[in-house]
Amino acid sequence: MKEQRQNLSSEELSRATEWFVKRHSSVLSAIDEQRFQDWLSEDVENADRLEEVEHRWAEMQELSSWADEELSVLAARRERSRRLQPRYALALLASLFLAILLSAYWPVRQDRPILVETAQTEQRQLTLDDGSRVHLNSESIVEVSYSAASRQVVLESGETVFDVAHDSERPFIVNVDGFSVIAVGTRFSVRHEMGGGAQVTVIEEKVAVVRASADSNSSETVNRVSHLQSDGVFVGENEQVTIGRKGELSAVTQVDAREATSWLEGKLIFRETPLSKVVSEMSRYVPGEIMVVPELADTPVSGIFYIRSKESMIELLASAVPVIPVKQSSSTIVLHSVTDAPTPE
Repeated sequence: MKEQRQNLSSEELSRATEWFVKRHSSVLSAIDEQRFQDWLSEDVENADRLEEVEHRWAEMQELSSWADEELSVLAARRERSRRLQPRYALALLASLFLAILLSAYWPVRQDRPILVETAQTEQRQLTLDDGSRVHLNSESIVEVSYSAASRQVVLESGETVFDVAHDSERPFIVNVDGFSVIAVGTRFSVRHEMGGGAQVTVIEEKVAVVRASADSNSSETVNRVSHLQSDGVFVGENEQVTIGRKGELSAVTQVDAREATSWLEGKLIFRETPLSKVVSEMSRYVPGEIMVVPELADTPVSGIFYIRSKESMIELLASAVPVIPVKQSSSTIVLHSVTDAPTPE
């Protein structure tokens, strides 16, 4: 491939996979061939996406005989169903093949890093080849790189929860904003703040947070854990540490870790949280944006809000604090005081 880092969304991979299946399971009709060419012309990157699917399939050397057999079975199934439900049969064929492709390839391979990204409103779970799981919140980007010596993740933006499989021979290291979070068999959350800085929250067991060194390898980083001084701290269960925008570490504080990661359960929990922070958090899970007028920014909000539609969350918010939502544009809603809300035109 042209690049080591791949960033294929599930939709892009599905479209490319569908054309891969069509081209390998039967001879394309003239109409299908024209549609294929049209698809290639839609986006200059579609050819690369198709190449990526073909590359992933070719990489499964140890599964080649099984894969060929499965693809043959799927192709035969498509032929049997073609006369009755051709579109449904092709969709089934593509989806089944995609499942085969992902189940065999998606666990992170040790020889090539991958980049995984979620869009606004999207959440995703990534299972790594050692059984560790990465839960990505909306608008998050991580790069995962495994080797024989270590397991490395770079959190470029957003928020993730890591369920780390125990492996005493390979430390699990999350790099964020100039620091390394080191764990061996634990569950913790890392959140990269938009303006810089990060928060590390431990749900189970313990992690070490140390200042990263550009010229240090993973072994040297882990060795520094045994003599943590001013450049690092240990963070235990239901504890949190904040990395400031200037690279300073806060004191370790007590928190309810499951409450801090309640988005995994489809809800947001706030306790005396400023309204501006509440609406900013809600905006991560809905299309468009929710804003608040400056004079209400510090209004405290407490409550449990389930992640649903923008309208339902705003309706619940309006029942908790005295605000009126005003539609400013097709994608933006501004919360005003009930006494100062503009009159709808």
